[in-house]
Amino acid sequence: MLTSSTEAPINSGRLISILELCGSLKLTLALLTVLLLLTVLGAWIPQASVTDEAVYLEKFGTEGSVLLNSLGLTNAFQSPAFLFSIALLFLNLAACTAVNMGPRIRKKFAGQDFTSTVKIRHMKQQTSVHVTKSLEGTAKDLIAHFATSGFSARRAGNRFIFEKGKIGWLAAPVTHLGLFILLIGISVTAQGGYRGVVNVNTGESMEFPLQDKKPLIGKLPKWRLTLNDARKEDHPTGEVRQWYSTVSINDSQGKPIGSGTVSVNSPITVGGIDIYQSDWALKAIKLRIDGKDLQLPVQPMGSQFMGVMQIMPEFMLIGVLPSANAPMRLFFKHDGHPSPKLVATLDQNQTFKLGDVEITNAGTVVTSGLQYKYDPGLAIVYVSFLFLTVGAYLVATPSHRIFAEIVEDDDNNCDIVLGSDQTKFAGLIKRELCKVENALGQPNPAEVALNER
Repeated sequence: MLTSSTEAPINSGRLISILELCGSLKLTLALLTVLLLLTVLGAWIPQASVTDEAVYLEKFGTEGSVLLNSLGLTNAFQSPAFLFSIALLFLNLAACTAVNMGPRIRKKFAGQDFTSTVKIRHMKQQTSVHVTKSLEGTAKDLIAHFATSGFSARRAGNRFIFEKGKIGWLAAPVTHLGLFILLIGISVTAQGGYRGVVNVNTGESMEFPLQDKKPLIGKLPKWRLTLNDARKEDHPTGEVRQWYSTVSINDSQGKPIGSGTVSVNSPITVGGIDIYQSDWALKAIKLRIDGKDLQLPVQPMGSQFMGVMQIMPEFMLIGVLPSANAPMRLFFKHDGHPSPKLVATLDQNQTFKLGDVEITNAGTVVTSGLQYKYDPGLAIVYVSFLFLTVGAYLVATPSHRIFAEIVEDDDNNCDIVLGSDQTKFAGLIKRELCKVENALGQPNPAEVALNER
C-alpha cells in the first residue's frame, strides 16, 4: 500500500518534467532555426522536382552533387531532417499547450473562485471604498455601476466577480490551435504535394505530371498534356511582353478533363494542379523540300532567330525570322561568295521554287516550359492563418476581471474592497477602480486608496 501511494506523485512529477522539457522555449527556437536554415537552403539549391541532374553537375560538380543528394538537400522539403523537425515542433507545441494552457483552460471551465478580502488586499491593483449604505443597497449600486461599463457580475453572498471582455482569454488557445493547423498543412503539402517542369513542343503530347517519386500521401494522376499552341507577345521595342500556351489535358482513358491558356502569373488549375507558364523558346523552322519534311534548328541572334543547314558540300541554307508566326527570309550561301544571298521571303505554308526544287515554309516548332504544382495542404494553411489572425485580434482585446467583497460594520455602513490580479491591461483596471471610488463614495481614511505593488 505504501508503494502504490508514493508512485503516483512520482510518476506524475516525471510526466510534468518530461512535458516541460519537450515544451521548452529553447527547443522551439532550436527547431525554428533548423527549419529556417533548411528553407533557405531549399530556396538557394535547385530542387530535384524542378531541376535536371545536369544542372547540379554544372553548378556544384560531381562531388558536390553527390553530397547534396546524400544530405537530402536536393529535395529539402521532403528530407528526413525537415520532416523530423516538423514532427518535433508539433510535439513541442503540444507539450507547451499541455503545460501552460491546460491549467488555464481547466480553471476557466471550472469557474473562478470568489476571493476573500484578505486575498484582495494583497493583489497588485486594489482599493477600498467606504459607503454609507446597507449591504444590499451597496451591492445593488455596485452591480449597477459595473453594468454601465459593460461588466457581467457573479455573486456569492457578499463576494463578487466582475468580468468584461471574457473572450480575450481565448487568444492563447486560438493561436496555439492556429499553429497546430499550420504544421498539419505544411506536413500534408510536404508528404502529398509535388511540383515540376515539363517542356513540350507545339502539337505534341506527353505524360503529365512527371515525377520520379510518388507522394507519401495520395497518388499521382495518369494524364496526358497536349500543347495546342504557343506564342510570344512583344513590346514595340522588341522586348518580350508575355508568353502564352494553350493546353489541353486528358485522363488515362482519353477523356478531356481540362483546358485553357496559361501565361506568366496567370495559371490554370486542373484537378487541383496549378499549371504556370515558365519559359518559351522557338526551337526550329519546319521546311518541306520536295515533299520531304525537315526541321531547321534555330538559335536566337539578337531579336531574330536563325537556323543553318548544309544541303550540299558547297551550299548552305539559312532561315531567319523574327518570331514564330512571322514570314521567313530564306538565304543561300555558296562557298565561293562571301555573303549569303536572299532568295525568298516566305509566309507560313508558302512555297518557293528554286530550279527544280520546291521549298515550303511549313511553320515553326515552339517549345513551351510549363511549371506545375500540387499543394494539397494550401487550404489547411489558409485556415491556420485565419485562426492566427483571430488570435492576434483577441490578444489585443481588453479583458478585465475585478474581485470585490462588501464588509458591513456595526453602523450598517459598508466598505467595498476591490482588486484585480491581472498584469495585462493594468492601466484600464486602475481606471475602473477609480470610477468606482468616484461613483460610490470616498476611500475610507483607514484604508489605502489605491495601492499598486
